[in-house]
Amino acid sequence: MFDNSFLPGFGDLAGPLRFGKFLQAAKACTLSKIEERLGGFLPAGLLAEPFPTERPYSGRRTFWCLVFQMLSGNASCDEVVRQLQAMLSLVSPEHKPLCAGNSAYCQARARLPELLLEQAIEQGARSASQLAAAPGILPGKRLLLVDGTTVALPDTPENQAEFPQPRFQKKGCGFPLMRVLALCLLKGGAVLKTAVGNYRKHELRLMQEFMAVLGLGDVVVYDRIAGNYAAAARIKEQGADLISRVARRRIDFRKGKRLGKDDALFEWPKGAVKSPYLSQEEWDRLPAILQ
Repeated sequence: MFDNSFLPGFGDLAGPLRFGKFLQAAKACTLSKIEERLGGFLPAGLLAEPFPTERPYSGRRTFWCLVFQMLSGNASCDEVVRQLQAMLSLVSPEHKPLCAGNSAYCQARARLPELLLEQAIEQGARSASQLAAAPGILPGKRLLLVDGTTVALPDTPENQAEFPQPRFQKKGCGFPLMRVLALCLLKGGAVLKTAVGNYRKHELRLMQEFMAVLGLGDVVVYDRIAGNYAAAARIKEQGADLISRVARRRIDFRKGKRLGKDDALFEWPKGAVKSPYLSQEEWDRLPAILQ
């Protein structure tokens, strides 16, 4: 997306998305340092504890243990427990030592509400955007980047049922695959929202989950997957605009109103066949022609 002739110099603006140096520094941080450095990006009430005395595996501490585990390159649960032991020995030396087993942490991690993780992603992205300098292009517009990937999951019956492996693999070979789509803020480079599905669920179907986040003045930058009438029209319906290559040349580029060199307006007619990613009601609501 960032290295093409249609958007020269765009890769320089996307520098905040290159997390290599950050991850290298994060791996050298302790659990307490991770919380100290990143805690300011979240509102104080998001991880507030209802109890006057905080438990070793409270929701707040478990959340930061999980963040440490991810930023450390998927460190083992035993390493997380050792980090928590070291931190508690400093902040609460009067309490009895924490058990070295990882069972309690694993159970506490499994209890973390999915909604809490989604809120942390969204709030963290907004905080990062407020601190970052505005991009030098399209002033007054919120630039949003969309891209997808896949993640291999543990080979369990539950994961196989929800995230079946690709059809081209023989049964019993390979691992369950989760498709992940991310909506990122160019200003700050943070992920604003994610959508997940199995490998057989197309990115455009997952992208429908982002529509409620889009608003007037937003500009979505996506690869040619989104370069089709249905996606462009749905984004326009939210008051936003799309920058993308056209997946299939259904537009007659020989016709149109010329505005300047390599710049013109064209009409894109709505196809006769409904997009499989939209309901009939959504499809009927789209205009007959996009300009």
